[in-house]
Amino acid sequence: MVKASSLARSSFEKTLFYQLIVSAPVLALCAQLSGERVVAPPSALAIGSLAYQTFWVVGVTYLAWFALILRYSASRLSAFTFSPLYSAWLPAIWCWGNR
Repeated sequence: MVKASSLARSSFEKTLFYQLIVSAPVLALCAQLSGERVVAPPSALAIGSLAYQTFWVVGVTYLAWFALILRYSASRLSAFTFSPLYSAWLPAIWCWGNR
């Protein structure tokens, strides 16, 4: 999708920025429409998990992924499609083991 749009000529940082700018209000609106509410202050674990997802998963791995997508074809990168799963599951495994 990225290579077929005008984003193919922009930097990978800008591509990620545009996706985040669009997705943040859409997700906030969906949460509001579905009736999601914050009923208690978040715990330190929840804040730490959110910080990990924000800085590592979005900030580092997605930037690297978009840099690779803009440089190489999808068929060459197919072997690496599982790597974002490690970013999402590693904290869950770590938290589960520290109970």
